[in-house]
Amino acid sequence: MAINGDEIVTAENEVAHYEREATREEGCDLLIITHPDFENAADSLSSWKKRKGIYTQVVTTNETGNTSSQIENYIDYAYYNWDPAPSYLLFIGDSEFVPTNYINEHPYHNLLTASDLFYADIGDYPDYVADLGFGRLSVDTSSQADSLIARMIRYERNPVDDPIYYSNATMAGAFQDGSNGSPPNEIADRRFAKTSEDVKNFLDSQGYSAQRIYTTYNGYNGSEIFPTYWSIEDWANFENDTPGQELPEYLQKPAFPWNGNFWDVTNAMNDGRFFLLHRDHGGRHGWGEPDYGCEDVDNLDNGEKRPIVFSINCNTGWYDNETDEDNYNTDYTDECFVEHWIRHSSGGSAGVLGSTRVSYSGYNDRLVWGWMDAMFPDFTTVYNDQYGDDYPIYRFGDVLNYGKEYMMTKVDNDEVRRTALEEFHWFGDPTMEMWTQFPSEIIANHPLVIPLGSSQIQIDCNVDGAMVSLVYNDEILGTAIAAFGSATIDFPSLTEVGIVNLTISKHDYFTYETELPIISEGAYVVCENVHYEEVGGYIDSSIQSLDVLDLDITLNNIGLDITGENIECLLTCGSEFIDILDDFLDTEALASRDSIFIVNAFQLELLPGISDNAVIPMIVEISSNEDVWESVILLNVQAPDIIFEDFMMTIVNEEDDIVDPGETIEVYLQYNNQGSGYSYNLSTTLYSYDSNVSISGSDIIPQINPGEQAVTSLPFSLEISELCPIGDFVQIEILSIDELGCTVNDFFRIPIGFVGQDFENESEQWSHLPLSEGYSDEWHLSSFRNFTEDGSNSMKFGGQDAENYSTYTHGALLMPEMDLSANSYLKFHHWLDTPHVNDTLCYDGAMVEISLEGGEFEQIEPVGGYPAHLINIPSSPFEFGTPLFAGHFEWEEIEFNLSEYSGSAQIRFVFGSAGLSTGEGWYIDDVKIGKYTDTEVEDFQLSNDEFRFANYPNPFHSSTTISFNLTTEHTENTEILIYNVKGQKIKSFKNLPIDRSSNQQIVWNGRDDFGKPVASGIYFYKLQSGDFSAIKKMILMH
Repeated sequence: MAINGDEIVTAENEVAHYEREATREEGCDLLIITHPDFENAADSLSSWKKRKGIYTQVVTTNETGNTSSQIENYIDYAYYNWDPAPSYLLFIGDSEFVPTNYINEHPYHNLLTASDLFYADIGDYPDYVADLGFGRLSVDTSSQADSLIARMIRYERNPVDDPIYYSNATMAGAFQDGSNGSPPNEIADRRFAKTSEDVKNFLDSQGYSAQRIYTTYNGYNGSEIFPTYWSIEDWANFENDTPGQELPEYLQKPAFPWNGNFWDVTNAMNDGRFFLLHRDHGGRHGWGEPDYGCEDVDNLDNGEKRPIVFSINCNTGWYDNETDEDNYNTDYTDECFVEHWIRHSSGGSAGVLGSTRVSYSGYNDRLVWGWMDAMFPDFTTVYNDQYGDDYPIYRFGDVLNYGKEYMMTKVDNDEVRRTALEEFHWFGDPTMEMWTQFPSEIIANHPLVIPLGSSQIQIDCNVDGAMVSLVYNDEILGTAIAAFGSATIDFPSLTEVGIVNLTISKHDYFTYETELPIISEGAYVVCENVHYEEVGGYIDSSIQSLDVLDLDITLNNIGLDITGENIECLLTCGSEFIDILDDFLDTEALASRDSIFIVNAFQLELLPGISDNAVIPMIVEISSNEDVWESVILLNVQAPDIIFEDFMMTIVNEEDDIVDPGETIEVYLQYNNQGSGYSYNLSTTLYSYDSNVSISGSDIIPQINPGEQAVTSLPFSLEISELCPIGDFVQIEILSIDELGCTVNDFFRIPIGFVGQDFENESEQWSHLPLSEGYSDEWHLSSFRNFTEDGSNSMKFGGQDAENYSTYTHGALLMPEMDLSANSYLKFHHWLDTPHVNDTLCYDGAMVEISLEGGEFEQIEPVGGYPAHLINIPSSPFEFGTPLFAGHFEWEEIEFNLSEYSGSAQIRFVFGSAGLSTGEGWYIDDVKIGKYTDTEVEDFQLSNDEFRFANYPNPFHSSTTISFNLTTEHTENTEILIYNVKGQKIKSFKNLPIDRSSNQQIVWNGRDDFGKPVASGIYFYKLQSGDFSAIKKMILMH
């Protein structure tokens, strides 16, 4: 069917100016049509919308009829006969609950397209221009409906309290070069990336930070492509384009890697984005490039930081799998990608724009331009076009329609345009608005009560154009727009006492809500302006446990008449932490509009155990004659929040920093008060479940102020048993409690036979810094990956959690200075992910350096050497050919022989990146400085070329390869024995043949001598040859 754009605009105007009857008993702004299963959820949304001044009516399909024609007739009747006529439609339920429309065949499928457009296109003859804003919540169960609507209300009512969320957006998409029958030529086939860049560059110009997650797509043969030129096709060149224009250098390889992936999308969403655009291919189950599917959405953990999603591609909004034609072959339970976004109960999106069928490039790119111009009216102007006026449109039902009408002015009037009008839907509430900045506060001035019989109220606020609404018994009393910050609302005279809900709202403002009691004629006394005065033994300007408080109050008669001759007040509180010492007062009568200030009206004591920033409600019951009123007063309480930060250790009568068996150490503990209250008399006890340590001593810290640190004044003495194994960690438990009930339960671990750090307690003795000007340092404590048994933390160089490190980095993590003795070693576990050219060449990487006696740092080599060398790349902070750790390694232990170093030394871990693509980064954990035993010293006296003994991978899952070689002096009766942690031998490799000219290898498959699989855990493998032996550790992880 061909349609004419001019006719459509004319027809729309005719409908918009249809002469409606002046008065109707029925009417609403938002008409919600729901299946009966979801009526309760619909009612909760209706109540909230009324609070915001949107007249809302809920009807079920029992009332409208349950066929598409019956529903359409109901909507048409409401439009022509209700006052006010609906402006928005919301359908709650999947297509089998609230049917959609199937009118036209899709030109790609030659099967019918699902569309709710026809419900919003008023009249018998469809003109494909919606006269109402519309949206759908596609849910299958009442629990889904309840959850989704609760989340939608929270999005509006309790916006995210993080300014960064409102400034960050993400553009995900691809550069397509190559399709079936058309080989790549470095020229874009589609406008995917260009449209994404248009949106990104505009948002950047408005002060937002828009992230690129771009990849490439070669539909010809899948080989690598090199994005160089934008499209030369007429349909893909908009007002801001030049056909075949070269991409900026920063978008061409290798400056921009074009390697965005699902991890990047997930990390961005979990970090928080207010807006997400995807522009590329798509299907019912997700995006084409970057590949992102339903399961990826389900695994999101973004909580309340939900974005508005523009899923501009094919089929991702195909919600009607239950009712579409059989030839589509969609499974009845196979929900689409968009449904996964909106149904995610602990993350997902706040709403999605998506298509129910295949959509067409050019047409959907114009839709993006139109939708952006609706919310940001300068968008098309910036790009040399002009459409609409200068007023932003934020409600998504209107945004959807505005974008479609803009598209109609730019593309041919054909069946593809008609299809685009039909298939794009808003999956959400059509009256919802996207937050576009961190909300501002609304400050209001209004009466505290409404006298019975009132029919008018004036509300003043600091926001011009705010919507002011009064709701009584879930019905709107009246609304007004605050012109120049003032609104007067007329309403029917109030004839019963009760509560009126006052709500003031505006785009990008926190909603102001309060309750106004309707009071009858007579007196009405309230308690207000409460002041709390500390009078006990802990006067420190912080209201907290142990305080005794006097309450000064004001009694205010806001009623219409004088009170009785006497007023009595009783203070009550249900909190277990409040002991009211003086709960009663009486005072003289109060005339109407009169007040009295009463000093020391009540007294109470705060008991131990109150948490920081607790808000405790109390009730003041006020009575005079037979009148009784209640006022709720709030007590904001502070408390200390003590955390154990670090411990300081000295070894009695020893010069080195290594705790050996049989030695005694003295320990001091450092605490930090992170709370807003004061800590008094913090008592500390240390104990251990380890029989290898004996502990004596105790300490009391008299006071720790908020935000300050404190150290125990007396040392705790720890005696280490001579039988304590070298290599063990002795765990010390901490129990601290202060007079306010603040408790610390923590622990620290002391390495025996080495200096160690497992990063479970952040130490101020470790530091980090950037090493080159213009390069950043990204070392930080991370809980995303960890190696320590029963631990949580490691040190990471890179972004937060799984986020990649940045380009142009060069940072060092420094160990504290220490005295190295002869025959020392450094060992640590690391996890690494960097892009690399191949197994031996890299352009980013990591190394370890040492400084002696305060001198220059120099690189040191691990046992076995670094695995890669740096290519010649000018942007790297390292020199060409530098040996580095690079590539991808799961957790493995690295060892450095420090036997040639002695004296005062400092070691640092260095990471650096060039200006190319990046990876997740470098994690280190369980760092140890120790001394070799005599046998181990003998081992290392063999040159690295003569002796090797290691296994790879380590840790391993199913099998590991043990490599070794021996000299002519050690070749007799060679065997490798494997032991569990109990010292039991479980596997033997005996009478191994020895070829002294090369490395030897055996493979252990994780089974014992009887062929049975052994459990996950730590195992020791021992090489025995004649009188020579060496032992190492490995970890099996099934």
